[in-house]
Amino acid sequence: MSQIATPTLGELLDQHTVAAAASRVKHGDIAARNRSSSIGWPCPSGERFLVLQRTVAGKDASPELQMIFEEGTAQEEPIAESLRQDGWEVWRPEVVDLVWPKYQISGRIDKLCRIPEAVALEAGRDPAQVYILEIKTMSPYAYPRLTSWHELLRAKYAYHRCYPAQMASYLWLEERSHGIMVVKNKTSAQKRFLFMGMDEWSWLAEESIQRATRVNQHLADGTMPPVTGYDAEICPKCSRLAQCLPGERPIGADVILSDEMAERLARREELDPLRKEFAALDDSIKASVKQLAGKSAGTWLCEDWVLQVKCRDQHYKALPERDLVVTTVTIRRAKGGSQDEPAAD
Repeated sequence: MSQIATPTLGELLDQHTVAAAASRVKHGDIAARNRSSSIGWPCPSGERFLVLQRTVAGKDASPELQMIFEEGTAQEEPIAESLRQDGWEVWRPEVVDLVWPKYQISGRIDKLCRIPEAVALEAGRDPAQVYILEIKTMSPYAYPRLTSWHELLRAKYAYHRCYPAQMASYLWLEERSHGIMVVKNKTSAQKRFLFMGMDEWSWLAEESIQRATRVNQHLADGTMPPVTGYDAEICPKCSRLAQCLPGERPIGADVILSDEMAERLARREELDPLRKEFAALDDSIKASVKQLAGKSAGTWLCEDWVLQVKCRDQHYKALPERDLVVTTVTIRRAKGGSQDEPAAD
């Protein structure tokens, strides 16, 4: 008797994802272009990620990561102004948001610039050259390690690894020979200048353009690139893991194909920063009240809030010299309301 083949988890997901993608393509409900900032997505299944990014609704950055990106954007003009004060010529291009229809790629060029003679002499560059200028900020942990474009290609975080392909594709598509990325340390305000020449990096530009072309063909055909590998640093944190599932396919996990559940999970992620802010603020308030109270119990009022301090002795039989006074603070509204859980030190 012949057995009926049971679809694997991967096959079921591919059927669901491809069907959804094909439907969106049919109705024109897809992102119009590949993002230059994502074209170098570094996981082994990068083309699959790019197709999913354009065909399956969802956010590509957590709220925390989105705040990092927004802060970086806010720093662009102050950093550009500091460069001008150092003798750089920095200006905004006539067209900032660019589109290259042939390859269905869109991008945003921050600035154009000419560098001072001193910087040009030290770097062995032409001060008359006009450069595409990208401005980025980095944490004090990443800044010391990412000292070159090659180091960026090996960086821990996926969005750092995308920077070289973003710049290379800009140079190729805008037919410019050189670009500079200015990287600022968020803590120390140190700046680093990474120069990119098209002669050296044309291979990455061509690779990026070819990748975009293959993604466009998948969308035209209504097909989905297969999973071709797994990166333990990138894939577990990827926003598209639920659709792509590289490395998770063999374990036999069940899949929840529910928009309502996805919305609840997304809302949970949005609220997570508020939970952290609440905990930090709660600890700060209670620490201030404990400082006022010292080692004494008492009650304090602040408008309609009651802050009650209780103290008790904590004895250690084996170590009597370690006896401590434990202080707890309870917060509640004087006119009714839920009472906060006490916190002990």
